[in-house]
Amino acid sequence: MESGLRKGYLARNDYFRVYICGFVERMDTGESYASCEGISEWEYNTITDIRIKELTEQAENFIYHLGKPEDWKRPYRYCVARYAKQILKDDIFSENLNYNKDINDKYIYRYTMISRLKETALIKKLNLLTYEEKNSCLY
Repeated sequence: MESGLRKGYLARNDYFRVYICGFVERMDTGESYASCEGISEWEYNTITDIRIKELTEQAENFIYHLGKPEDWKRPYRYCVARYAKQILKDDIFSENLNYNKDINDKYIYRYTMISRLKETALIKKLNLLTYEEKNSCLY
């Protein structure tokens, strides 16, 4: 394991990355979880070199115990994660439309087109899944 504080994370292995704010990101799907105990966002401004070393060791220990995810690099898991991420982005976009009246037509058109392209790519990936993978995605 290597420390990559300059790259924005405390620790990383083949499966996970722990960011300085305590989020743990899964490398194959990009999912993130706020569950690395002892590391919190408010500490970011008051970190010293000694504290960085301590947090790095703690983060490395944390991801070491996670091990390899059971469904590592399974296409259906990637598709589900991407779909969930897109739904969240669409919700944020919708909120911005409701509360931010300064959004112009060009921004709306651009976001809509990008969203559609991402949906198309996701559907293509879903169509490539085997019957078993599609079935395991549903249950």
